Amino acid sequence: MCGRSWRVPSGLQSTLTLTPSFIPTQCEAELPPIEIAIPAPPKGYSGVYVSPLNAGLRRQLGIGNQPVLDVLFAPEGSPASRAGLQAEDLIVEFLGKPVTDRDAFNDAVESLAPGTPASLVYLRDGKRMPVTMTVGERP
Repeated sequence: MCGRSWRVPSGLQSTLTLTPSFIPTQCEAELPPIEIAIPAPPKGYSGVYVSPLNAGLRRQLGIGNQPVLDVLFAPEGSPASRAGLQAEDLIVEFLGKPVTDRDAFNDAVESLAPGTPASLVYLRDGKRMPVTMTVGERP
């Protein structure tokens, strides 16, 4: 009869394979490796629906070439609405950096753990509004 012990690999992985570690080596045939799926950590969520503001509207608003994201919808109770964002606000910065496009903004939010405070600056009626949004977990 072989005793059971397992070698656990180090490092972050999406699956973990435990391989038997025995003395004597003839026991390895008795207990095959076990593979365990490791769930991905939860992604951050803002709840805000955004679209890049086109060049014509940026010119009309006097924003120039600065990329901004137009808030289309911030559902009630979402992290974005709790931070004060509303439809027609314009997001200009996230985490102290200018927003470049919708995908980069969404990726930056998703890279944060739920519960993380994140700085965000938006424009409303031409005024810069700095806020802290607590990132949520996607429902």
